Amino acid sequence: MRRSRQFSAKQEDNSLLQELVLVVKGAVLAVIITLVCIIIFSFVMQLTELHDSVIKPVLQVVRIFSIAFGGAYAARLIRKNGWLKGAASGLLYILLVSIISLIFGGKVAFDMIMLSDTLMALIAGAIGGAIGVNLK
Repeated sequence: MRRSRQFSAKQEDNSLLQELVLVVKGAVLAVIITLVCIIIFSFVMQLTELHDSVIKPVLQVVRIFSIAFGGAYAARLIRKNGWLKGAASGLLYILLVSIISLIFGGKVAFDMIMLSDTLMALIAGAIGGAIGVNLK
């Protein structure tokens, strides 16, 4: 009986580690999607005469889509607690983007904008995770 409990505990630890790895993969995938979409959008901006006022809304939509997709990816592979895994992926996305911004000379300010971005990432990730856990 003890062996089965020890094996079960080891298996649960591995499962938790695997889930964490998948959440990280979802966040990294979301960052990559965001970067690719921003590069494509910058080419579109160069080729067309779009007004600068479209930049912020387009970037926000790209970020929401990327976070939801990353959350759905992680939750689809984990197959349980999709909203939680998606929200964790969204939170990690914000952390990764902040670190990337610091590395490349940007500034990270902990203000209302950062708070609203974090809340948006949590919600988008949770929605993506809820969708992803229900996909086959």
